[in-house]
Amino acid sequence: MILKFFSRCFIILVAVVFFLKKSFDPKSFLQSIAVPFLATGSKIRREIDEVLLRTESRENLIKICKELESENLTLKLQLQSDQDLRKRLKNLEELLKIGEKFSHKKIYARVISRKISAWFESAIVNKGSFHGVKVNALVIARDHIVGKVVEVSDQFSVVTLTSSPKFCLAVQFENSSSPTIFMGSGSGLRKNDASEFELRASGIVKNIPISIRKSLQTGAKIFAASLACTDFNVPIGTVTELLEQADGMFLQATINLPEIINNSQEMLIIVPNDL
Repeated sequence: MILKFFSRCFIILVAVVFFLKKSFDPKSFLQSIAVPFLATGSKIRREIDEVLLRTESRENLIKICKELESENLTLKLQLQSDQDLRKRLKNLEELLKIGEKFSHKKIYARVISRKISAWFESAIVNKGSFHGVKVNALVIARDHIVGKVVEVSDQFSVVTLTSSPKFCLAVQFENSSSPTIFMGSGSGLRKNDASEFELRASGIVKNIPISIRKSLQTGAKIFAASLACTDFNVPIGTVTELLEQADGMFLQATINLPEIINNSQEMLIIVPNDL
């Protein structure tokens, strides 16, 4: 009983001393209390060590939980941001059709007939529906678009040349993404490099937005626009003259077509798989 009484008094005294300090550390307090009891037996010492361990573990757990909570919140925000960005990119891809690839079948053909009276208008080639040719397929010769298939039979096809007034195609100029319409305009006398006049095929592009005037110059090439369902970078011709239309809002361009139209004997028919 006496030992118990003195032990309690000692604990109270130590507690008072620690509380009088500016900073009170529970761990240090428990350690100071444990010193007199170390000699009284291992049972009390184990209980005090267990209390100290629990106190330290609880503090660490609280600290770890707070850190994990903060990290979890950061990851949630990042995940939400990634999901929003993915959704936005998907919407843009659907609008712009980015990554859409056009697959084509290439059919080699030879010119077997051309009328003198319609030399710059049409040609007949020796491939038809039996070979996979379809109407509206574009025709290429020597790295230029030279026409479009307008009629198909089993073994033959009629190609309207780019110089024909019946030919039209959605096009765009190099260094510009604004689509316009190209139309053939027959043929006319043009000066060649030797300053001699010769009969050359030509075309015309009307209603060109005047806003692209600075990026459009004589010698610029024109290509089939994406509206024509092509993904090959093949030109139709080059700009030889630029004029302002009467309305003052649009430009008009004269297009010089390649000489191959005059004497083309071989053509490559490009048939999109979705035609």
